[in-house]
Amino acid sequence: MSRDEPLTDEDRRPWLEGVRDLAAREGAKGAAAGASAPTGAVLTCSCLKRGYRDLVRDSPADVRFLYLQIEPEVARERVGGRKGHFFDQDLVASQFEALEPPRRGVTLDATRPVEELVGEAIARFGLASDP
Repeated sequence: MSRDEPLTDEDRRPWLEGVRDLAAREGAKGAAAGASAPTGAVLTCSCLKRGYRDLVRDSPADVRFLYLQIEPEVARERVGGRKGHFFDQDLVASQFEALEPPRRGVTLDATRPVEELVGEAIARFGLASDP
């Protein structure tokens, strides 16, 4: 991508396997420690296609997905506003061409404030701790 070329499925596979393996390791930490409540981690990645999500989901961990839905024009504008980032705004179109929106998981409007998104994600995934 730093050469302004979209990644192929083959390029992505080792990275997605790494995300899957990391999810499994993090999920196992709580079990190994005998945690009374589930422990976990939040991992972020762009699992654009169903096959990518299936690969990451193929883990003993409880993997769930949050889809931050955004219009291509807004994404392109945001990427264009980044300074010094390897991802060129011209690659945004290729991401949307590859996108297969998830049918399962939580979908939120990515244009909302980050604090709202985090709060709603916590609530929708049932991750809020008791006071």
